[in-house]
Amino acid sequence: MVELVAAVAALVATGGSLWAAGAAAVVAYVATCWWWPFAFCACCRGKGKHFRKDGRAFRDCGWCAGRGRRFRVGAVVLARARNGRSD
Repeated sequence: MVELVAAVAALVATGGSLWAAGAAAVVAYVATCWWWPFAFCACCRGKGKHFRKDGRAFRDCGWCAGRGRRFRVGAVVLARARNGRSD
């Protein structure tokens, strides 16, 4: 992680500001995926359940299996890279 920050700082120092901004965004996204790999489920809005219009009956969300959160795309890529999977 320190090496990436040093590389971004070197790019900024040489005048590659657009590349540095993109690299900084990627580093920030990867760091947040490592720190917090979950995001709220967009299907159930983080509730984990789907309710009827009257609010009484419910069923578990099929996308997140009732947890209300899902793995972020970056977290899945990091996990596959860490475990050596390429499928």
